[in-house]
Amino acid sequence: MIRTSDNGNLSTDLLTVGQVASWLNVHSNTVRRWVENGSLSAYRIGSRGDRRILRSELEQLLVRKPRYKETTSPQQMELVTAEVSS
Repeated sequence: MIRTSDNGNLSTDLLTVGQVASWLNVHSNTVRRWVENGSLSAYRIGSRGDRRILRSELEQLLVRKPRYKETTSPQQMELVTAEVSS
């Protein structure tokens, strides 16, 4: 379900491929590949079929496939999670 803000507009919970790629420090084609192979859910919008990803889907991806080294401390992991959540 796509949530709307109080004024009826889509909230910032709907992210572009570029935003997701930037936050995860990956190429936008990597995000598109994740969508195509089912690792990440997205909606197609407009006549061009642009993809939009719900923030909650991104958070679920991070829980399923954390991107950190085993030497990463719990404090560093909290920082990464906080950056994605904000």
